[in-house]
Amino acid sequence: MPRIGRQISHFKQIDVTKTTASFSSCMGFRSSLKLFFFPEEARTHKATVVLKNPSSADERKADKTIFNVCSAVYRHFPTVSEIEILNLFSLRATDALDVEIARQEGKDIGLFSLNEQNRKSFTDGINSADICIFGWGGASAISPNFYKNTVLCFLEFAHKEVRRPLIGIYRKEEKGSALFPFHPCYWPKLGSFVEYENFTIASN
Repeated sequence: MPRIGRQISHFKQIDVTKTTASFSSCMGFRSSLKLFFFPEEARTHKATVVLKNPSSADERKADKTIFNVCSAVYRHFPTVSEIEILNLFSLRATDALDVEIARQEGKDIGLFSLNEQNRKSFTDGINSADICIFGWGGASAISPNFYKNTVLCFLEFAHKEVRRPLIGIYRKEEKGSALFPFHPCYWPKLGSFVEYENFTIASN
């Protein structure tokens, strides 16, 4: 069974009374996590953030990754009121090695392109976004070829399936690349975002 790490308090500007999460009945998969900032007049947009796989965060508590996402988005995107977290793999695991072990054993890892609940979350979450932020990071302990193919599959999915015009698609500037954008667990407190390279979403 995958290890689930410790929890911490949500970012101070998150209204935990509004936070929602979509878990499987066994609580081993999380296909979506929605977080809302306390109301501010200028904040009217939604940001959808695509990461690798979920860890311990839920409606009541965050983990380091989710805390860093919320604090960075609050700081750098002053029009965002809502964040939805999506994951390429919806299997909850603090260590990427557990995702790889499950994959090698032929178990469901919640791959967005195969897992029905996760794919629906991707379609709904990205189509309802005003801003997208990519931050799934590198393969870590996951098979490099499998991981790269998963990323390419997601990018192809986004090109073909997403039709809603966005304000922009971003990744962290400090490290990472277009294929492997910097993971939020390691985001510095300061820094900036850049537009995601060579990516356009068709509008109706």
